[in-house]
Amino acid sequence: MINKFKIDEWKIIEEGFDPSTNRFSESIFSLGNEHMGLRGFFEEGYSGDSLKGTYVAGVYYP
Repeated sequence: MINKFKIDEWKIIEEGFDPSTNRFSESIFSLGNEHMGLRGFFEEGYSGDSLKGTYVAGVYYP
């Protein structure tokens, strides 16, 4: 496991940006409940390696 985050009682803190671990950061900052999930990607766009995704339970669209 990559240990690049400061862990606080109520916070996950990422200091700086490392393009080589961007997908890992997107996974850590994902949000979801039992029905929908949203991957934590850049809303303003990113030209590097990224995996955007919004997921709905029970729905598959290739």
